[in-house]
Amino acid sequence: MSHSNEFSSLLVVLALAFFVPLLINRFKALPVVVGEIIAGLIFAQLGLLDPAESNTLTLFSNIGLAFLMFLAGLEIDIPALFKNGKDKNQKQNLSLPALILIIYSITLLLGAGGSYLLTQWGMPGNIILLTLIFGATSLGVVLPVLKNRGILHTNSGQAIFLGSTVDDLFTVILLTVYILFTQHGLNIQILSFLLILILFIVIARIGLQFFRSPRVVKLFDELSQATVQIKVRGAIVILLIFVVLAESLGVELILGAFLAGMLVSLFKSPQDDSLVHKLEAFGFGLFVPIFFIVTGANLNMDALIANPQNLIFLPAILVISILVKLLPALLFKSRIGWRSSIAAGFLLNTHLSIE
Repeated sequence: MSHSNEFSSLLVVLALAFFVPLLINRFKALPVVVGEIIAGLIFAQLGLLDPAESNTLTLFSNIGLAFLMFLAGLEIDIPALFKNGKDKNQKQNLSLPALILIIYSITLLLGAGGSYLLTQWGMPGNIILLTLIFGATSLGVVLPVLKNRGILHTNSGQAIFLGSTVDDLFTVILLTVYILFTQHGLNIQILSFLLILILFIVIARIGLQFFRSPRVVKLFDELSQATVQIKVRGAIVILLIFVVLAESLGVELILGAFLAGMLVSLFKSPQDDSLVHKLEAFGFGLFVPIFFIVTGANLNMDALIANPQNLIFLPAILVISILVKLLPALLFKSRIGWRSSIAAGFLLNTHLSIE
């Protein structure tokens, strides 16, 4: 009976994952991931879906989050990111990575100011945590939106993607350091997250030589037929190694999954487009939509409605959140224009995974 309930819940979620894109196809302005979250919320409120009663859904949802961040890391072209510091046509401008770091720093400063105002107005909360939340961007939401719109590899798409990458990655690191500090104080354990970064660098240096070896390339090509798919298996093993390591060190799994994706991006050759397509089909076709639907189902609406004071702060949180992202994003204007800069400000204001 328990097995039947497990598969029944999974069936409901997968059915939603199939029908939601068909239903919202007419509403071009609504991203599919938003529809999936809303669908999960509605079905949970109707009593048709309860992820807490299904260990299978919880497991699949966690895998979906890890896979989403893995696919995001897979989109990072590290050599191209650091190859040219300045655009040939914009010699006087900062490099894109430097500009994004400045924008992120300004975002944190504005977020700290907004957090202080909220606490002064009577909202209970930790100023540091609120600042990190305001500074964060859900790369897991931004990536599918950019891919669905077909603008990921345009100038504006890359600026938004890299901006959300820095927001998500740096916020995860800062949040990890803060949590370790509050739990263990100022000791050596606070640097434990550096171990995963060191391992990333070591594997990257060794792996580049290993996977570019002619013998290895030939062997992997021979074992990439339909029944073996050795490259897909290897990519998933790398993902799980970094997820397990992250959890063992007390680091958020999204950091480990993101670094794993960056590794695979480094190791793959220009001829490995099929590998990326297979991993995307595997992730976006199964695990990722489960994560978004379960996220919607887990939203605690009762806790929000139970205390009317929480509703009073919602408009203030929304306004501050928009300003904190929109104002710094205007610095993109010299690269992608006013229209795309304003759009970037709103899209970078998506929140999910950090929260």
